[in-house]
Amino acid sequence: METETPLVDEWGRKLCRKMLSHGTQRAHAFIGMVASKGAKSGTRPAHPASGRVLVVDDDPLVARSVALILSAYSVDIVNSGADALARIGDGWQYDVILCDVMMPSMTGPQMLEELFATSPTTAARVVFMTGCVLEPELQRILDRFSNPCLEKPLNIEALRALVESRIREARAPAVERVV
Repeated sequence: METETPLVDEWGRKLCRKMLSHGTQRAHAFIGMVASKGAKSGTRPAHPASGRVLVVDDDPLVARSVALILSAYSVDIVNSGADALARIGDGWQYDVILCDVMMPSMTGPQMLEELFATSPTTAARVVFMTGCVLEPELQRILDRFSNPCLEKPLNIEALRALVESRIREARAPAVERVV
């Protein structure tokens, strides 16, 4: 059984959250974004035009939905931690990296550990997303780092505010210290 619970963002666009029922209901993902009646096309928030975001999620529906929510920025999507590490290793630079915690073959925290070994500055830009209770080992890894963690289903306003703040931090000129 499927039901849809519409959510509307501040620009009047309708976001649908599909609910799947297999004995119990669980939120699966934001599955799309469509203009609702009366929405002004082309209305965008005031964001830095050059903000770059990498979304790392093995669920393509979640990844595409996050990309749509953050469409004011330049958003790239990869579906695994290994792909994210390869992209970053190839020289791609991001202001924010939104990463799912639970992914097959390499979890988000495992990706973060590898990233800290090679690029601590980039690793500090990782923001986790999770929709489940974490296993104790994963929680211990997350606790070692100060990276924020957002719960799924994502709060759209909180996601946008966090991304905007992180982009500003990443783009802020370094303050020179005079000794």
